[in-house]
Formats: sequence, C-alpha cells, structure tokens
Amino acid sequence: MLYKREWESELNTLYYVKGMAMIEEGNATDALIFIKELKLEDFKFTYLRAMAYIKGGNKDLALKEIGICLKFEPENVDALVLKGKLLWSIGKNQEGNKLFWTAYDIDPKNPEVLEFLAIMRPKANEYYEKASKLFICGEYLEALAAIKKGLDLYHDHSKLLLLQASILRLQGEYEKAMDSLELAAKNMVAEGIESDVNTQIGLTYNDMGKMLFSKQKYDGAVTVFTEAEKYLPKDPGIQINRGDAYKYEGNYSLALANYHYALELGGSKELVNTRLALTHYQLGKLLS
Repeated sequence: MLYKREWESELNTLYYVKGMAMIEEGNATDALIFIKELKLEDFKFTYLRAMAYIKGGNKDLALKEIGICLKFEPENVDALVLKGKLLWSIGKNQEGNKLFWTAYDIDPKNPEVLEFLAIMRPKANEYYEKASKLFICGEYLEALAAIKKGLDLYHDHSKLLLLQASILRLQGEYEKAMDSLELAAKNMVAEGIESDVNTQIGLTYNDMGKMLFSKQKYDGAVTVFTEAEKYLPKDPGIQINRGDAYKYEGNYSLALANYHYALELGGSKELVNTRLALTHYQLGKLLS
C-alpha cells in the first residue's frame, strides 16, 4: 500500500510538470483539457488551472481557482503573491497590496515579496516627506492623512510610524502612539532609528505621567515617569516631574532625591531650587 501511494505521488508530480510545460509553451487550452481529464482536486492542480487561465487571458476564472488554492493552503506564499498580482492587473491595487503584506508576514525573505517591498518603499518615502513638511507647519490632521496613505503602501515603514507616534503623542493619544512605536521598533535597528524610537517612547511615557499628575493620580504618575526614565535616563525634566509626583504623594525624601538628581543632570536651577525649598519647608513642618 505504501509503495502504491509513493508511485501515485511520483505520477502526479509528472502530470503536474507536464501540465506546467504545456502552459509555458502557450498551450493553455490543451493544458486545461489535460488537467480536467486527470480529475485531481488538490492545491497543486488547482494552482495549475489558475496558471492556465492566466495564460489564456481569463483573469476571473484564474482568481476563482487561486481562491480555492488558498482554501487548501491559506498561508501559501506563491498563491498569495499570484492573487495579489492578479488583483493589481484588474485595478484592485489596495486589495493586492494586502495580500503581499500577508505574504510578507509569512515569508519576508521571499524574492517576490522583496521585489514588492522595493517597489513600495520609494512610494511610501514620498508620503513621509510630505507628512514631515505638514508636521513642521503644524498641520497635524493633514500629516496623519499622508502617513496613512504611506502606511497603506508600506505598513512597516518605521519613519512613518515614528512620525505618526509623535503627532498622536502631541494630541494626547498615548495608547495609539505606543502602538505606533511598538510597530516602529520592529525595524528600528536595521533602519538606524533606535535612538529616535526610544526618545519618542520616553517622551510619550513622560506626557502620560503629566496627564495622570494633572488628574491627581500621583502613584500612577510615579510609575509612568519611572518607565520614561528607562528610555531617557539623562533627562532632568523626567526627574523633576517624578519629584513633583512624590512630593504630592507626601514622599518628601524621594522627591528631594529626584530634584537633586535633576540638578546633576543639568536641570534648570531656577525650577529645581524653588521645588527644593518648598519640599524642605513641607518636610520641616512634618517633622516639627
């Protein structure tokens, strides 16, 4: 029985090779007749039918067969790429792009996927340049719209994601900003923007802490400022902010430690010395 199955597998491979050779020689109709006579229904021969329909110029039937292929093997990169190209050919570019990104998630090193990335990156770069200019002018909504168009083309574009995170942070959309930064971090080392991403993460945590502080949630603010410090360990502003949170919690010793460290990091003496004086006064009242 095992021998029979092996023999059938070898024979099916020969049938597949013969069918593909017929298609490549331009005999799409003969190939379809040949495949139909075989009465074999699996991924391989469905894919073969799709190729024959493409060669014969029947894109609708080719799409139908590729759809069946993907039911057999939903993560088959060759089928995803072929369907993506077919969708491109009938003007459904966005749908085609989505299939290429699905293929990218499965096999980012696939030659067809790499070719797709090489096509999309320059187009996305154009949107990055446009969005950057809008950002500088303070036109945030227009910048976000340009970023979205760029990410539709190249959804792992780290610089677009970083710029998006910056705008979302300024708008107080901290969770969305963090989501963008998380995606940007995937390729930050390869693209040489690790420092920029870490800075934005630190600034986002810092702004989140200030928001919590404004709502008198001092314990939560301390926690978030501590996260910010991990990404911006030499930022005196974070030390001042955390010191303020400690002070309003009534933890004067830790507040003083943060203020002194802020001075060591080059923080404004005017800002810090006033805080030191007030904290010492409050601590003195507590101890008297």
